[in-house]
Amino acid sequence: MIDNQTRPDRPHTPTANPKATPTMAKLPELRVLERSRVAPPPGSVGETTLPLTFFDAIWLRGGSVERVFFYRLPHSTSHFVTSILPDLKSSLSLVLRHFYPLAGNIRRSPRDSDGNQYEIHYAEGDGVTLNVAESDDDFDQVSGSHARNLNRILPLLPQLRNRGAGEGFAAMALQVTIFPDRGVAIGVSIHHAACGGSSSTQFMLSWASTYALSEDTVVGEPPVFDRSLVSDPRGLYSIFYGNYDESDKWMDYPVLSDAVLASFTLKKDQIQRLKELVSISRCSTIVVTYAYIWSCLTKSLEIHKGGDGDRVAHLMFAADCKARLRPPLPETYFGNCLAPCFVDLKVSELVGEGVVVAARAIADAIKVFVEDPLRGAETWLARIESTINEQPLTVAGSPKFHVYGTDFGWGRPKKVEITSIARTGAVSVAESRDEDGGVEIGVVLPKPDMEQFEMQFNSLNSKLPI
Repeated sequence: MIDNQTRPDRPHTPTANPKATPTMAKLPELRVLERSRVAPPPGSVGETTLPLTFFDAIWLRGGSVERVFFYRLPHSTSHFVTSILPDLKSSLSLVLRHFYPLAGNIRRSPRDSDGNQYEIHYAEGDGVTLNVAESDDDFDQVSGSHARNLNRILPLLPQLRNRGAGEGFAAMALQVTIFPDRGVAIGVSIHHAACGGSSSTQFMLSWASTYALSEDTVVGEPPVFDRSLVSDPRGLYSIFYGNYDESDKWMDYPVLSDAVLASFTLKKDQIQRLKELVSISRCSTIVVTYAYIWSCLTKSLEIHKGGDGDRVAHLMFAADCKARLRPPLPETYFGNCLAPCFVDLKVSELVGEGVVVAARAIADAIKVFVEDPLRGAETWLARIESTINEQPLTVAGSPKFHVYGTDFGWGRPKKVEITSIARTGAVSVAESRDEDGGVEIGVVLPKPDMEQFEMQFNSLNSKLPI
């Protein structure tokens, strides 16, 4: 079902960062063409509630994860709106029949007298907000890998709506931005408490494939919603809920006016040489990638700004528990099933032996996770909150999500970015678009810091064995 609410809106220039300096170049114009609501087909999904598990509850403070997919598509705005957009909406409606929680709202359960239990509620008439806009920005510039002003990209992402008292907030919002005769960007905002990256990319892959086939059949295996598969004998939900207030947010840093977003790639052969340099058993691509990013970032910031070498630097990353629970969860389970991994090293160690020391510490943290993914789970919330005050490096995304396989029939995305890292201080990782076995890394930093990071990152070949 598709409900067009308003069209068209007045043109406006996005003001993604009100703190921008007066000397900043004028931002490109973004014109909203339409706002609509897309829901599952009428009668296809009854009123449903999906309780949050303890894996979900810990992300209530996490806010939304925002991705933007850029596609080359040399069509005019009028052609896109009349010939492409209707099928894009109808395929979205079909896919939401399977992924109906994303059309619903995250709210406190009205059946819980204490108000502690959260759920995703879907009822007939609920739907996903879909904005359609037109931008006069340079498509190739904004979708490149070079350092780009973040304020040119943030307007391509929709904001999650707060539904009002008692109704909570939307699970997902979408925006399609047309760059006439050049391309299109699809912005996706999904609240992390609704699902993790595995589920959100499963949704995107299903939507893209369903649209590409132009049939009334949803492509892809349906997600599994059975919450009885996640047991909680240790009362972790109550611990993770922790008197949550909807104003509580983790790592919601302001976006600086000179912030730029850039992408870097570790090639397959570079990753192999990093593994040889680290020289530890079962050294994975993730281990050396995280180690190299952490080392480069620490070195670039210390060289540029100076600092205390005895200070402890922190790395936090999430590991997928689905296959390691007993019994394991299905791969298509919808929701969160992530355990945080913590790594602490002195800055002097990261600046000195750098990637070798970092890789060994990261591998040790992963070993602990593999042995027991829920070890120390009662302390996760407290440890996350104490570490956040130290501005840790965190990681968003995964090369295993295969985001560059999200093909609507227009070819693979030219670029995929996780823009929410600008608020969280994270780096993003994905599979390389251009080479199997490579890893693409997204970084947001103030422009002077980015220049230092780029120098450190690009010095890799001089550090590796031949």
